[in-house]
Amino acid sequence: MEKRRNTDWTGELETVRIMLMKDVILNYTGQVTGNLYIFNRGGSVLDVDKKDAEKMLKRSEQHSCCGSTSTPYFEIVKE
Repeated sequence: MEKRRNTDWTGELETVRIMLMKDVILNYTGQVTGNLYIFNRGGSVLDVDKKDAEKMLKRSEQHSCCGSTSTPYFEIVKE
């Protein structure tokens, strides 16, 4: 009996290109989809599911010394 492959994809996959702004190696699990995204140092660019990207772009590092500032972890890459 021949194995059946599920290649009939009818859904639309929407992705956003995101760059890691921190110089770290980061394994990030998407809060919405559960997909694993592995960023290999600052400047790494990955295609991320649009649902996860919305949450990722809100993440920032808070600095409280000498004023309240925050720097983003991720940035959208313009094509």
